[in-house]
Amino acid sequence: MSTESEKMATPRHALLTPKSIAALRRGESASDPAPRGEGVLQARKLAGGKVAFYFRYCAPNGERVRHKIGTGLTLKDARADAANLSRRYQAGDQDLRAAIAEEEAKATRAREAQERAAEIREQSKKATLSALMLAYVAQLRALGKNSANKVMACCDRHLIRAHPRLASKAADEVTIDDAIAIVGPLVDAGKRREAAKLRSYMRAAFAAAIRARNSADAAPALRAFKLCSNPVRDLEAIQGANVPDSRAPLSLSALRFYWRRISELSEPMRSALRLHLLLGGQRPTQLARVTVADIDGDTITLRDPKGRRTSPRLHVLPLLPDAVEAIATLRSAPTGPYVWTLDGGLSGVRDGALSKVVAAIASAMVTTGEVAAPFTIKLIRSTVETRLAEAKVSSDARAHLQSHGLGGLQVRHYDRHGYMPEKLAALKALRDLITAEGATVTPSKRNRQI
Repeated sequence: MSTESEKMATPRHALLTPKSIAALRRGESASDPAPRGEGVLQARKLAGGKVAFYFRYCAPNGERVRHKIGTGLTLKDARADAANLSRRYQAGDQDLRAAIAEEEAKATRAREAQERAAEIREQSKKATLSALMLAYVAQLRALGKNSANKVMACCDRHLIRAHPRLASKAADEVTIDDAIAIVGPLVDAGKRREAAKLRSYMRAAFAAAIRARNSADAAPALRAFKLCSNPVRDLEAIQGANVPDSRAPLSLSALRFYWRRISELSEPMRSALRLHLLLGGQRPTQLARVTVADIDGDTITLRDPKGRRTSPRLHVLPLLPDAVEAIATLRSAPTGPYVWTLDGGLSGVRDGALSKVVAAIASAMVTTGEVAAPFTIKLIRSTVETRLAEAKVSSDARAHLQSHGLGGLQVRHYDRHGYMPEKLAALKALRDLITAEGATVTPSKRNRQI
């Protein structure tokens, strides 16, 4: 419902100017002209002669939303802020108010994390258990491991905050009884997966510090602990913590429905999701880090840091013509170096934006009976593996296509074959499966009842 002040708003069809803004009466507003679907910059005269600037747009539910940019801004600065918001809005952040609120919440959490890190650094002046975990996290970050933040968050919550007395205990005095006292409450609370993670992180930290004593390449902070034993080594694994994902991969019919639905999306999300599938369902976090420097002719290089590698494994993939076309669309107006992007290359695709769109597609597919249950982008990866296996693509080709199971001695030291022909054949087979002409993709009777 419009407010009285909005009813008083005088329509303006020319660009805002300092003079036209100054001429506004109290409670009156005027906007820059803009094409439909891009949002508009609005200026509104407040009490005392102040001017507030807003970005107005239409939310997914049809509501007209007015997001405040600020007061006391110059028209030039307000227009620049509105242009940035418009680009985000057109790139997929249709509910800007919620997206910005989430960003502000993340900023608050980041600030609190920094304050917490400062407190922890004070503890790191002593060779305590918490200092050991902090040094281990620092080493993970130095190695470029994506797990560093997860390790820090887990240890901060379940060790440093939950057990401050044990966290401040000297690392070389920690016993297996202490480890049980730390991990046990999580098991008692039914949080077996968290308990298993914490056990693994503590065990790895002690092991890293022990190795550091005999390695000139190790972080000095770890070597300084001078540890000789690992009290967590003999703590038995947490039973029932690692439950395999029981969700069945999508059927070939459902995968084809998914391909058709993402092909009907607006750009740039259409090309982003098509590229993800055309590259064999690569891990989104790795794909999001790819830049234009990683494209060489008809190949693209990802970096896989998973596992105990000290440097990421180069994961080279061939590009099909459809994938090249998708990249060209994503890079049609480049403003940054990233390839898998929704904002012209300023950043890689964010997990949040991706998850929301895939969740909406999955929900629609459930409604129409195209699939039996909702799914996430993660299931696309296992679906690709399964359907290629069904199509008689070899396990070696599938492993090299998706960069998994390649840490063995044979692969690391002896098998130097790049598998590019096999990866190309696998991607062509995948494309043919999802785009087969005349393929029957009618929903099953079971699915239609859902």
